[in-house]
Amino acid sequence: MRRLLQHPATSAVLAWCLGWYLKLTLASIRWHLVGEENLTQARAGAPMVVAVWHDELTMLPQLAIAARAMGMRLTPRLLVSRHRDGQILASIMRRFDTIPIHGSSRDSRKKRDHGGAAAVRQLLSILAAGDHVVVTPDGPRGPAHIAAPGLAQLAGLSGAPILPIGCAVSHRRLLPTWDRMVLPLPFGRGVIAIGAPVPIPRETWRENLPAAQAALEAISLHAATTLAGG
Repeated sequence: MRRLLQHPATSAVLAWCLGWYLKLTLASIRWHLVGEENLTQARAGAPMVVAVWHDELTMLPQLAIAARAMGMRLTPRLLVSRHRDGQILASIMRRFDTIPIHGSSRDSRKKRDHGGAAAVRQLLSILAAGDHVVVTPDGPRGPAHIAAPGLAQLAGLSGAPILPIGCAVSHRRLLPTWDRMVLPLPFGRGVIAIGAPVPIPRETWRENLPAAQAALEAISLHAATTLAGG
């Protein structure tokens, strides 16, 4: 069974099923967008490092859908792990016009580089061209809700601010993954909260990692409390 689940064909079928499920489910949810004013820079064409916790990533496509409804050009690039789970995630996100970048900023700090440094260089090139990138700063293996230094480093080196995003839904299941990833269920309510952009100075990006961490914690909590408040 384990070999079957790891087979590329099985992974492809799983990604196809989950992709369609997610697309139909997100369309059935009544969404509320909070913090639309914080998209001003992005709407003006400034590139952003969009950051969301790994367990909330399944809800992020709704932000892209909402942005396109407002007339924004938004085809984000998503940094995903080269691990099998990351490849499934990449296949799912392609259904929402998100382009995967394979690698991990965490990988580049290991003795064996698994494409992390190359992925970061590619992300820097994308930001320099004026496009947005999406990162899950606690992925691909956690610990959950602890931002890796790569988030602040990417923002500092590129000059693009971090755009923190928080997501919450009323009907959900928590998957048995390391981060307890949220699986939205149909016909509920949902909140996408957009935080104020967080600029990260190039020379002091290390010192500004706590600011990025705090911004993500705050916007994630804001999404949850907004949902709870009805």
